[in-house]
Amino acid sequence: MSHRVQLEANSRSVFGKKVRQLRRDGQIPAVIYGQTTEEPVHIQVEWPKLRIALSDAGGSNLVDVDVAGEIYTTLIREVARHPVRRDVLHVDFYAVDLTHTIVSHVPVFMHGDPETAQRIAGRILLETQSLEVESFPDNIPSEIVVDVSGIEAIGDTILLEDLPEIEGVKFLHEPDMVIVRSDYLAAAPVEDVEREAAEGLLKEEGAEPKVIGRAREDEEDED
Repeated sequence: MSHRVQLEANSRSVFGKKVRQLRRDGQIPAVIYGQTTEEPVHIQVEWPKLRIALSDAGGSNLVDVDVAGEIYTTLIREVARHPVRRDVLHVDFYAVDLTHTIVSHVPVFMHGDPETAQRIAGRILLETQSLEVESFPDNIPSEIVVDVSGIEAIGDTILLEDLPEIEGVKFLHEPDMVIVRSDYLAAAPVEDVEREAAEGLLKEEGAEPKVIGRAREDEEDED
């Protein structure tokens, strides 16, 4: 189940373009809204503290945001980043009511014998990165771990209904949803195989392989 992350913040009175200076000073603008707030609460958080909280909380652990002594129990709903530098620009915290259920997305990971794929001479694929669940905020799992050690052959699957039940958590997907499947090792693309064969033949004849499509690439570079 989720654990609580503690985060200190201050009220924010700077908005619009002025938040650029706020970021230069090492403060990240953020907002709290949701089930327990009548109006959005605008805050600013010191980047070193926020960085640790983001790492510890992920998307499913609760964050207790302390704003001048008032505690808001929240989930991190959205993290806005610079499109190039990937710096954190803004964070949305969703205030939750511990007495009401909410819908959240929980990350999924595989676990098991690392030699399972080798044993079946294939590969094991995780078909989804997260699952949508409904639960009380205190019951949100930090992660869902799928044991793949029972995979015995190519074509085996693990469905949602095969996963152990989690007390207080309801999966919001069809029971026959495929979570993990095994498959043959990926074959080299046909064009790669054909190219390798052609290059091998040309080398035997003492000729240099001709790169198909080079002229078109040169034309595109000139454009």
